[in-house]
Amino acid sequence: MPFSNQTIWITGASSGIGEALAYTFARQRANVVLSARRVERLERVRLGCTRPNDHMVLPLDVAMPDTHEAAYGKIIERFGKVDILVNNSGVGQRARISETTLDVERRIMDVNYFGTLSVTHIVLPDMLKRNSGKIVVISSVLGKISIPFRSSYAASKHALHGYFESLRIELADTGVDISIICPGFIQTDISVHSLIADGKEHG
Repeated sequence: MPFSNQTIWITGASSGIGEALAYTFARQRANVVLSARRVERLERVRLGCTRPNDHMVLPLDVAMPDTHEAAYGKIIERFGKVDILVNNSGVGQRARISETTLDVERRIMDVNYFGTLSVTHIVLPDMLKRNSGKIVVISSVLGKISIPFRSSYAASKHALHGYFESLRIELADTGVDISIICPGFIQTDISVHSLIADGKEHG
């Protein structure tokens, strides 16, 4: 199996795409590190994985970069390295630009863009030392186009494309690969938790 014995760190692993990836990687005998803010949801996912005792629940808020290095240290302590980082954490949006506060727009960028960059910065140095690794970014079709009521969400995904396409070129002579995944509309809870103009959840 291609992922057997590899350590795969998934952010946003408590639901949706992250949860589905966790089950898939676990079936292929990878060691999965599950990160998100909701510990009880992460535990549910871990217990639903093949070989649950081989996987690790690691609570993480990607919008709190000061905590990321310590979290990464726990992974290194248990597994020794991260072979694949899946940057999947994100928050959606359902609001008109004219009604959305700047604070809400910053919050979306902190999670979707800066949070992803922070976690990537944590794992990249060791991957470069080993000349091996893969960084995966779960973007969106809205990283290529934009539609009404998704302005800041689309902007955050466009920003990820610009950043990680540049990083891919910089890493061309290394063994570290970059993948940007652009799903369309799929059945997850992202709409439920998307932010409206005042920062509350869409529901």
